[in-house]
Amino acid sequence: MKSAYICLGILIAALVFGRHQRRQIAEMEQQISSSKAVRHSKSYARDTRNPEPAYRSKYERKSTNAQADDVFQSLLRFRAARTSVSGGPMAPAAMENKQALQEIMQLDLPNLEALIQLISKSDDPVFKKEELVRCEQTVLCLTAIADIDPERALELICHSKEQIGPFFADLMWADPLVKYVLTRLSDRDPQGALDALIRITKETPKMMSVESHNLKELLGVIARNDPGLVLDTIHKFPEATRLGMVESLTLQLESDDERVGLFHASRVSSHSRAETMDLIVQSFCDRFSYSALPSSETIALINRLEMTEEEKPLTLKALQRANIPESEKEEFAKWAADFFPDSTGKKILLWGAGSGWDSAKFLNDHGIDPEEMIKEMMEFR
Repeated sequence: MKSAYICLGILIAALVFGRHQRRQIAEMEQQISSSKAVRHSKSYARDTRNPEPAYRSKYERKSTNAQADDVFQSLLRFRAARTSVSGGPMAPAAMENKQALQEIMQLDLPNLEALIQLISKSDDPVFKKEELVRCEQTVLCLTAIADIDPERALELICHSKEQIGPFFADLMWADPLVKYVLTRLSDRDPQGALDALIRITKETPKMMSVESHNLKELLGVIARNDPGLVLDTIHKFPEATRLGMVESLTLQLESDDERVGLFHASRVSSHSRAETMDLIVQSFCDRFSYSALPSSETIALINRLEMTEEEKPLTLKALQRANIPESEKEEFAKWAADFFPDSTGKKILLWGAGSGWDSAKFLNDHGIDPEEMIKEMMEFR
């Protein structure tokens, strides 16, 4: 729950602060690894006999009789009692919003929508004096609606001028809020979340741009469970953005299992291209560059990809930069000689691994001349 509040505080700050603070907020989001926080803060009821998750609120609802009018009065009291404290402008907002969210999350969907209307139309000095406060509390309501009905939350956000009020469309930065809602939707309907994402970026691009970090992070969240679905979805975005999305996607994945799954999915995806597979493999092999992994671990990782003869050369550049321990170069070189089809890249790899052990006969057997290799390596790179 604590991590959920941290994420929510950052989300709201990103929505209500001005342009000059967006960069600072983004840095803070990166520092706490927002994608992990969102994923780890989820709580879903799961039946072991049914693989489909039962979608339920991640916040405990202690009341079934809460009314919009009562919660609205609570919000006003929280705001009136707010005092400045040390720790920067986010600190008091985070404390106040934690209390407010606990109240708001007791409401059902009709009362949440009624509360939004109360906030939107209120003439209370709290809201008239500072429209950002009105926007901030609306964001809390939309967060609660997303927890119950993500589709309805998206409807309200995308048509906020008509359904919430012109102040919200003018003041909010929708991108992180849309990402939050779509993340919630993706847990029960990945295809629906991706379809909504495409629709929003095409029809309402101000809500979430194709270049946004939040869009790419959302693709990474969904790819952990269905990489093929995400690869096929990326094809529906403008061509100039696709490779950037794939590259970002490889950075979002956190484990070798996820990266291997993405590579295998790229094989069967009807829209994957050679550049896509190359990016995925290079990301998988980044650990080899300038590292000193045991050769057995390096070999095991490559073997997990189950590459075809045509795909194997994709790993050569990363392996050429690998810092294979001296005591294991012979084992590694002999594996590489059998693994890779003949090519200039293969010769460069074998030549680099052919030092520190009695490799003269080995190199000669593979047609490798040191002087020629220096020339070929310069041309190859």
